[in-house]
Parts: sequence; structure tokens; C-alpha cells
Amino acid sequence: MALDLLKPVVEISLPPRITYEPILNDYQSAMRDLLDRDGFTFELDDDLRGWVKFVANGPRNTGVNPLFDPDQTDHDDAFWLALKQDGKTVAAIASRYIECIGCGYYDIVREGRLFSRPPCEPLSILIGGPGASGRTCHNGGQYIVPEYRKLGLSWWLPNYLRSVSIQIWNLSSAYSMVMDGVKRAGHAHLNYGAQRVLPMIDGYFEPTGQHERIWSMEFDIPALVARMRNEALTIRSDGNKKMRDMAPMSRGEHRKH
Repeated sequence: MALDLLKPVVEISLPPRITYEPILNDYQSAMRDLLDRDGFTFELDDDLRGWVKFVANGPRNTGVNPLFDPDQTDHDDAFWLALKQDGKTVAAIASRYIECIGCGYYDIVREGRLFSRPPCEPLSILIGGPGASGRTCHNGGQYIVPEYRKLGLSWWLPNYLRSVSIQIWNLSSAYSMVMDGVKRAGHAHLNYGAQRVLPMIDGYFEPTGQHERIWSMEFDIPALVARMRNEALTIRSDGNKKMRDMAPMSRGEHRKH
């Protein structure tokens, strides 16, 4: 079922909305122009079974993240983005809304509720605090068909997705996770724009069934929106720019650090 961005997705009372709407709309318009220059289109869908099917059948895929699988975890709300070329889905990413009332995001992670249904197995993490409370989300589950990699999609997908998540859920914060190899390559700060990247898991991780080193990415909404405003200006400054011209990893920014 396609996602209707004109209607509220979550039927709960909202706090006063900070006026990010003009910036988010402009950013999304600029990002769609960028996508069009490379011959891609996309669809948003609130039925994550489509995401599960696509990722599970993807070449060289390492597994399906239970965090976004509606058959394995309960979601307050969620949607996924299917990126297409010539009508064929070639990449995907998902976003899950998490309402933290009387607790913080990391409390939910520790309780195991992020990756399974109750009764949950507690998860030992390296982060001591509760994390942000209120209206947050977790973005992830990104998968790109191998022949479409190195085009800048790993920058476009999470950033566009977060802009939509901020818009429809009126978020006060956002989170994501990366494996150690992705973090060491520089993606967390450069391509994804995380304000903080914290070591979260270093040990056995039930969802993968093996030892993992996993980092938590934390995003502050005002900083994200400021970055989006600047990126929209950069995209519009040159009508010939393509995704790989905007993506820091594609431009080799990681080699400067």
C-alpha cells in the first residue's frame, strides 16, 4: 500500500511542529531532481513485507534485519522506500517510528524490543544512558543491488528517508546503526551525517548469530535539517550535479580524514 504523505500516519496527539516544512519540501524537491538525472524513480510504502521480500532475495545479501520485519517485531509505525530503474526495484531502505514514553531509545534496545516481540531477550550494550525520549525513529535495512553501488545511492537513500521521517512523524531525534566495517570506512559521519557515533555492541549478537561490533548513530533534528538546507542549495547551484558528485564517500572525502 503506497504511503500517503498528506495524512498523519500515527494517530496520536502531536506536540507543536517546529516549522521545518519549507526546508524539507525544498530538500526533497532538489533530491528528486538529482535522482531523475540518474534515471531513477522511487515509491514509499507502509507495508514492510515488500521490503522483506526484496531484501531477502537480494544478491549477496547477508540477511533480513528483524528490526523492520513485521513478522518478527511490533512497529508503532513504519514505511520503506523502493528505488527503481525502468520499473525494477534496485535498492531499498526502511524507517520505523518509535515512541519513547517513560523511557529512552537505549532502554528499548536493552530490553530487546527493537529486534524481537515480547517476551524479549535482554541485550547487553556498551552505552549507559537511556537515550532520547519522545518521538524518535530508527532508519536502516538499506540494501542496494550490487551493480547499482558506487553511484551515490548509499548517500541519497538514508538522507531522503530521514527527511520524510522528520516530516510525517514530527521527530525530536533519530537513530540508526552501522556495522564496524561501515563505520571504519567513514560512512557514518560523511554519507549518513550522524552527529555522534557511539560503540554499542561488541559481542554475540542474536539477530546475526555471531560476534558483532556495532555502532549507534545519533541524529539531532536541527542539525539534520540545517545540513539538508545546505545540500539543497548545493544541488540547485549546478544543474549537472549527480548523486556521486554529492556523496562524500564517492568524492573521496574519507581519504582526507
